[in-house]
Order: sequence, then structure tokens, then C-alpha cells
Amino acid sequence: MSLSIRNKILVAYLGMVLLVGLAIGGSWYYSITTYATALVLIVVLAISGIIFTLIMRNITNPLEKFVSFTDMIAKGNYSQITGIKSEGEVGVLADSFNNMLMELKKTRDDLTKAKDYTDNIIGTIASAVIVLTEDGEIVKVNQSVHKMLGRTEEELLKKRIDEIFESDTIAEILYNEIMKNGYVKDVEVVLLAKYGVKVPVIFSASVIYGSDGTTVDEIVCSAQNITQLKRMQRVRDMHLQELETANKYLKESRAQLVQAEKLASLGQMLAGVAHEINTPVGIGITLSSTIVSDTENLKAAFDEGSLRKERLGEYIDDVSQGSSLILKSLMRTADLIKSFKMVSADQITQERRVFRLKEYIEEILLSLQPNMKRRQHNIKIICDEDIELDSYPGAIAQIVTNLLMNSLTHAYGPGAKGTVAIELSVNKDDVTIRFSDDGKGMPNEYVRRIYDPFFTTKRGAGGTGLGLHIVHNIVTQTLGGSIECESELDKGTTFTIIFPVMKKEAAA
Repeated sequence: MSLSIRNKILVAYLGMVLLVGLAIGGSWYYSITTYATALVLIVVLAISGIIFTLIMRNITNPLEKFVSFTDMIAKGNYSQITGIKSEGEVGVLADSFNNMLMELKKTRDDLTKAKDYTDNIIGTIASAVIVLTEDGEIVKVNQSVHKMLGRTEEELLKKRIDEIFESDTIAEILYNEIMKNGYVKDVEVVLLAKYGVKVPVIFSASVIYGSDGTTVDEIVCSAQNITQLKRMQRVRDMHLQELETANKYLKESRAQLVQAEKLASLGQMLAGVAHEINTPVGIGITLSSTIVSDTENLKAAFDEGSLRKERLGEYIDDVSQGSSLILKSLMRTADLIKSFKMVSADQITQERRVFRLKEYIEEILLSLQPNMKRRQHNIKIICDEDIELDSYPGAIAQIVTNLLMNSLTHAYGPGAKGTVAIELSVNKDDVTIRFSDDGKGMPNEYVRRIYDPFFTTKRGAGGTGLGLHIVHNIVTQTLGGSIECESELDKGTTFTIIFPVMKKEAAA
């Protein structure tokens, strides 16, 4: 049965006391002299000292080993165990100490692996990683930093972060922000590479705190090189500028084409009116020349004295009939010119004025009569006679003209006859124009695209694809309204246009 250190010391102490007691008791019993007593005491003490020394040596030797191993641990060496073989508490302590050494070694190995793993990750990251002390001194960088800045570790380590910033002021502001908030994120800055080359980067940083949550262990920064991105942005900006210029040119070209289309419709109207005027003017010229010739013949007969009553009566009848026909032809011509002048002036000037709606639509149809004459379609106007509008008659003329010409061009085939209805109504707030034909109709895919500029199904037959685009722009922009189209194959097409009534006081 093994004794503990405490028990061994206690046994040694009791043994010395017992020996001293026996020595003193024996001297009394045998009446030994004082010298003998002293000798006995010396012997007892010597024996006790030897025993105590042996016991203490058994204790101090393991302790000295423990001290040497603690020095070894302090130096970071966990590779050896104590090697102490002892029974009792010293042995238990040695085993515990050995277990502690093995756990420390395992922990150190794990930390070393974790550090190596972290370093490997940082080393392979594409972004530049810079580790700083609390004072902003560079203590670690990865390979991406060398590639980006062209500097070696010797040129970077122990330097302050502001030494690689283009602006000391920005570096100071960022450092203060990092220390205040614990991080900065995605800040665009410029770093200085070797030979002063400027490198634009996206800079971020985070503070790593110690276990107490307040002490700064290190500051980890990352920088993403955006030189290529900047170059691409410049190229993109250049292309965008080119696209904007091209788009502006296209808008101007489209505006010119739209204006040309408007003028072309006026030109077609003018050609039709001129053709229509040609007939009554020709009749008037023929009859006028006949009357002039008859008048000269009558005057010659009168001068010769050969004028007969019957001849004078014939002359009077001929002149009366001819004058009547000339008057009708001139009135027809005057009506056509008046209608064309009114409609064309409204479309060119686009001025706002008060006008009677039905009467104005009739003037539009009269100016378009030459274009419709050879098609023989039935055009119906459904509108109250007394409706007056304070609006833009030129816009309405353009809408009706384009819708009507669109129906004549697309809704009916050669030789077909149909009915076109123009229904107009006005309430307190809105004007409604419902334009419908009973022609071919359109499939849904056409209905969705009819207002797109240059979309037409008659590209090779004179269609420009701008007529309904112009109508849509006039309705939505000039009149501030809306337009909807309903169409079905073989069941005709209907356009419903609604725009707000313009108040008379708004004209001021």
C-alpha cells in the first residue's frame, strides 16, 4: 500500500519525535550523563535528517522535472512527455500533465492546420487581401496583391496602408471609418502600384476583434481590381454615345418621315382635288369659248343687218344654258377649293378654334371625294348637327383622313363595295369618335402592331406603315386621349377614339 507525500512527511516527523523521546527517556532511566544524552540526540537528529533527505529527494526530483517541462511548454515544444514514473499523487500528477501535453499538442496542430488552410484560401483568392495591425501597418498580403501592385513582400510589409493609396486623405477617412464602424464596404478608391501606376479598385475592410470583443486583433482588407471594368465602361460609354447619336438621328428621321407622310396625304388630296376641279373647269372653259364664238357670230350678223329673230332666240337659250352650267361648275370648283383650303390649312397650322363637328367632317369627306369616287363605298356620318367643339380641327382631319384611307387601302379588295360609318358624340367631359368598316378585318397579331411605325401589310403596294402611327400620336399627344382597335377576320374593324373636351377658358 503506497503512502502519499503528506503521509510520508508525517511518518518521518513522528519517527524523529519517537527517537528523541526514546533517547531522553533512556537517559533518565539509566541515569546516563549529559554528554551521553547529547550524543544520543546528535545520532537521532542525523538519522532523522537522512530519512527526511531521502523523503524530500523522492519529492523534489519529480518537481524539478515538472519545472523543466513547463519551460519547454512555454517555448512551444509539446512533443515530449514527462517520463515520470511514480506512485501516489506525483504519478497521478504526471499522468494528468502528460494528458495535458497531448491535448495541447493536438490543439496546436489543429490551429496550425487551420492557419495553413486559411493562408491557402487567402493565397488563392482572386481579390487582393491585405491584413493590417490596429495602427494600419501591413503584416500580411496574398499573391493577388503582388500581381496587382507589382511589389514584393519586402516592399509592402511593415508599411502603412496609406503609403499604397493615391490619396492620403481618402486613406485616413477610410481608416477612421473602419475603426468607428468596424468595417467599410465597396468603396471605389485608387491604389498606387510600382512606378506610380494607378490601379482603380473596389475596397472593403473588416475589423477582427479579440475574445473580449473590444480589442482589435487585426484588420482584413480586400481590393478588387476594376481596371478592366473601367476600360469596358469607357468603351460602353462611347458606344452609348454613338447609340444616342444614332437614336437622335433616327428620331429626327422618323419625325421627318411622319411630316412627309402628312404632307403626302395633303399632296394626294391636292391631286384628287385638282383632278376633280379639272372637269368643271374644263366644262366652264368649253362653254365659255362656245358663248364667245356665238356672241361674235351674233354681233357680225347684227352689224350686217342679217340677224333674224329666231337666231337671237337660239343664242339667248344657248347662253342661258351655258351660263347655268358654267355657274354650277364654278360653284363645284369653289366648294372643292374651299374644303381643301380649310382642311389643308388646319392640318398645316394645327391651330385651335371653334367649329361645328359634323359640318367639318363633311368638308373633310368632300375634299377626299376624288379619292373615294372610283371606289363607290357608302360613307355614313352619325353626328348631331349642332355639336360644336373648341379643339384642333386639323388633328381631327388628319385622324379621319388616315383612318378612311387605311380602310380604303386595306379593308376592301378591288371592286368590293362596303360601308364605312363615322359616329361622333360628345358628353360633358369626353369626345368619342367611333370609326368602323365592314371589310376584311385583321388577325390579332396585326392588331397588336398596327401603331408601330413602318408596320404595313402593303409594303409593295404603296403602304408606308406611318398612317396609324400618326393617328396614335395625334390622339395620345395632341388631343391627350386614347385609341382602341377591335378587329376580326371577315368581320370588319372598329377604332374607338376618346379624348377630353377642351374647356373654352383653357384656350386663353
